[in-house]
Amino acid sequence: MIVELMTCTQMLLQPTTILGGITVFIAYQQWKTNHNKLKYDLYKQRYAYFQKLKSLIETASHASDENTLRDAPELKSLPDWYIETTFIFGYEIKKFVDENLQLINDKRDCYGELQDDYRSIEQKKELRQKIRTINNKLFANCYKMLPLKFERYLSLKKIK
Repeated sequence: MIVELMTCTQMLLQPTTILGGITVFIAYQQWKTNHNKLKYDLYKQRYAYFQKLKSLIETASHASDENTLRDAPELKSLPDWYIETTFIFGYEIKKFVDENLQLINDKRDCYGELQDDYRSIEQKKELRQKIRTINNKLFANCYKMLPLKFERYLSLKKIK
């Protein structure tokens, strides 16, 4: 009688154990899928931000007057995506973005000062030289520094 009871209990426990194992496996697969989806969504956001920032810096480095800088669509939409900087990347990238925005504002100011009639020829030469220096910095930031700064955020292997 005791042997039959043990056999019966063992028969009931085996399917339960198997079902429990299957449930754990399914739960793990769902967690892993959701985790990968989150990483992918974060990657998409970061890549879109990278593209916007690159476009902004390119536009600013190629702008030839104050109006082009003021009317650039990338600058007009800046408040919408600038807020996300710290959340998506952290303070390192926010600092880099702030430095580039300062360069763009300095360039815009230089173009505004160039339009002033009371400036001497020498002052205008200095302003043009300052604009060239800013353009060189923006160009270097866009094509050299930007990919380096964003590398760890856009590498699929390193996404956190």
